[in-house]
Amino acid sequence: MTLDSEQQAMLNDIRYHWQDAYYVNYADGVWSAVPFDDRTVLLTADSGMELRTKIRYDYAGRAVQRQARVLGDAGGWISGPAIDAERDWARRPAGNSGP
Repeated sequence: MTLDSEQQAMLNDIRYHWQDAYYVNYADGVWSAVPFDDRTVLLTADSGMELRTKIRYDYAGRAVQRQARVLGDAGGWISGPAIDAERDWARRPAGNSGP
């Protein structure tokens, strides 16, 4: 199935904006994208706009996962007692240097 000019423009636009993170394709009436960092995932859509939206949500979710891995790899706590202690320390009354 060939693309009309509007679909081709959409495909070019999505590829332009996401070419560093996703392989984007259109074939047989299906829009698809595969993230470079997890080739077991396949995003599909019925339109270019729908695919663009799915890519944005997928990328945002991956950014959160990447950030969590970085924090975990650095030996820090993502959540739990260390975060709670820091939060409680920051909320202590002014002039109170003790626990």
